Amino acid sequence: NIFARASGYIAKREVDIGDKVKKGQLLAEIVAPELDHQIAQAQATLGQLQAALQQAEANRELAKVTWDRDGPLVKEGWLTAQQGTTDVQTPKAQEAAVAVAQANVVAEQAQLQVLQQQKIYQRVFTQYDDVITQRNVDIGSLVQADSTSGTFMFTIMQGNVIRTQVFVPQDEAFGLKPGIDAVVHVP
Repeated sequence: NIFARASGYIAKREVDIGDKVKKGQLLAEIVAPELDHQIAQAQATLGQLQAALQQAEANRELAKVTWDRDGPLVKEGWLTAQQGTTDVQTPKAQEAAVAVAQANVVAEQAQLQVLQQQKIYQRVFTQYDDVITQRNVDIGSLVQADSTSGTFMFTIMQGNVIRTQVFVPQDEAFGLKPGIDAVVHVP
């Protein structure tokens, strides 16, 4: 059974019952406009966070320059000790602000990757050379990305493998083992 890995509406259905499909063939396309909006929002947020990182880096550099300039003046008594303490601690605070801004950028990049992966899942492909034996979706059908409570989209069966289950009485089972050839007659 093929389940959706992205929630949305079926925009295209490329196969039907009885169709032979090849590995990598497109089965259906799902459209989810809200996902596109989430991606755009995440990209905008990432831009904001990158700008905040640049601002934090600039503030860190300004704090370093200020301390380099004021340090000798504090030692000579031209600036107060309180100003010196402030000038020493400000670069440390700005360094921490840069670290926070960097972490925020990394977190948003990861979130954007998650959303982009969900976007990729809107195109449903087959993984095998198979035959479509059941179809549960049409164009416009709502699908949920949940294999436990969602309805499967397609059933695909391998045409080159047949599995049979037979009853063999215990007293005739001697010598049976995996790999032994058997002849199966089907009326």
